[in-house]
Amino acid sequence: MAGIALISRDGRGKPKLRYVYDIADTRPVRGAKMPYLWEVTQAKHDAIREALERQYGPSGEMDFGNQLMEQASRAVNAVYRDD
Repeated sequence: MAGIALISRDGRGKPKLRYVYDIADTRPVRGAKMPYLWEVTQAKHDAIREALERQYGPSGEMDFGNQLMEQASRAVNAVYRDD
């Protein structure tokens, strides 16, 4: 099972890899705790949209998924600029 590598910053601002796993790639293990599964519900869209717009500016997209992609692109570009 391969994890999905994400780049995150440690407490000193250094980038490091952190791995997450798709729940579909896991299986229950006797005695282990079941993972907490979260999801973005329709009720949370406005709060998420507002938080992202405060951080990265307004989005021109109307579709929530497209807004997330646009804001993710802005977040990556803010951290990893081609100077």
